[in-house]
Amino acid sequence: MSKIVRCMRTGKDVNLDKGCFVGNTQNGQWEFVSIDAPEKSVDYNMDAEDFFSSPEKLIDWLGHISEKTWFDSQLFFSFIHDFRRSNNIYG
Repeated sequence: MSKIVRCMRTGKDVNLDKGCFVGNTQNGQWEFVSIDAPEKSVDYNMDAEDFFSSPEKLIDWLGHISEKTWFDSQLFFSFIHDFRRSNNIYG
């Protein structure tokens, strides 16, 4: 995976596979964070590489995350939509 995207915490450009999709367990907001960005105590991480590695892993992860009481699907999919648009990730 060689797509270059922007870390939402550091502002640095990184390879997509060198970051995580991070959910905030207090407010349900999401961001893309490089693996070397500072962590917060409210972070719930999903490695981007795992997210995209197979349809099976994606389905398993979506099922898992949907069980979390803090998970808000509208916030998550809004984040994914904005992330794809801002980083020109389509198809």
